[in-house]
Amino acid sequence: METQLTQLINQSEIERVVNRYFQALDEKQLDPEFLAGIFAPDARVVRPNGSTLVGPRAIGESHAHVLGHFHATQHIVGGFIVTSVGESDCRFRANLVAMHVWAEGQGDPDVDANENSFLAGGVLTGRVTLLANGWRIAEIANDVVWRRGTGWRELLKLVPTAGDRR
Repeated sequence: METQLTQLINQSEIERVVNRYFQALDEKQLDPEFLAGIFAPDARVVRPNGSTLVGPRAIGESHAHVLGHFHATQHIVGGFIVTSVGESDCRFRANLVAMHVWAEGQGDPDVDANENSFLAGGVLTGRVTLLANGWRIAEIANDVVWRRGTGWRELLKLVPTAGDRR
């Protein structure tokens, strides 16, 4: 049986691993070895359009492709709710606000470079699992609730649809 202290420690470690994922995105640390410290070997990232990436290598390669079109990103995650579903598995929910600033020549060419960006807010849901080397993301999905800004058509060209795997 989990004690309250164990629950608090686990919640803190789970928040930390999810925040490390978004740190990896913002700092473009997307090599498989780094991501293996965040994701379970068979982890799944479900994009807002339903396409799914499986495993740290595929996750890193796909994110590197998409994020290469941005000068900078900033992901802010908060409001975590963690629910234990066993000794080594938990589910989580959190809120996400993400800013994406298009790189030069990307996004909407008709918009001033200082305004060539978009902001999105969503709800993250997922599952984490406790492995021998700590908590790892087993699955994470982002349900986008709102969007503002420029370059949506361009972004859709970069991200495969649910039937594709990239």
